[in-house]
Amino acid sequence: MIGIIGAMQEEIESLIPFVEIKNRSVTAHIEFIEGTLNGKEVVVAYSGIGKVQSSVCATLMIEKYKVEKIIFSGVAGGLNPKIPVGGVIIGAKLLQHDFDCTGFGYELGVIPRAKASIFYSDKKLIEIASNFLKKQEAKFMVGTIVSGDQFICEKEKALSLIKIFGADAAEMEGAAVAHVATLYDVPFVVVRLISDNANEEAKVDYSTFIKGAIILANNIVKNIVENL
Repeated sequence: MIGIIGAMQEEIESLIPFVEIKNRSVTAHIEFIEGTLNGKEVVVAYSGIGKVQSSVCATLMIEKYKVEKIIFSGVAGGLNPKIPVGGVIIGAKLLQHDFDCTGFGYELGVIPRAKASIFYSDKKLIEIASNFLKKQEAKFMVGTIVSGDQFICEKEKALSLIKIFGADAAEMEGAAVAHVATLYDVPFVVVRLISDNANEEAKVDYSTFIKGAIILANNIVKNIVENL
């Protein structure tokens, strides 16, 4: 079974009509929709916003539904000028930018006593997504996504994420899902559409572009599922 997660309902709802639904259930206030998509068994959910919500969702998908792969899809704020609003970033590398134990001498983003602080998407899943986007002649890049429980809408903060982490995009869930998947040895990929430039205009950009961005994001998800 393949797990498909979006943080918000609007990131998932346009995908649901393509799913042949077999069951719906709610655990921890998260609705899980089981069915088939392009002939493959899937479970789809919108986790809720932030690292805790998305971590709970990913854990339940693995523990309860025994998913063998996880696809996380949605939107993000762009940090790299090479990827415009409306473009796509595939998160090859993910980390939590707000994990701060610098007071103990660790670098920002490092999780003390953990086996890893940086998490890597599955190469095969990256390849499938990349091939689809090339065929669509879409603007995309494979790069670094940073996650934190913050909506980045200040230029100064955006620049610091670029300087410290070499970040290409920022959002609020991907690295948390990646962390959970890595702990369980479940292959995953995080695919994000750039909805804004993570600056003072982010709120306006997000509202303007989210609908079109989600349609493309869901097309990417459907193609990944089809090619597994």
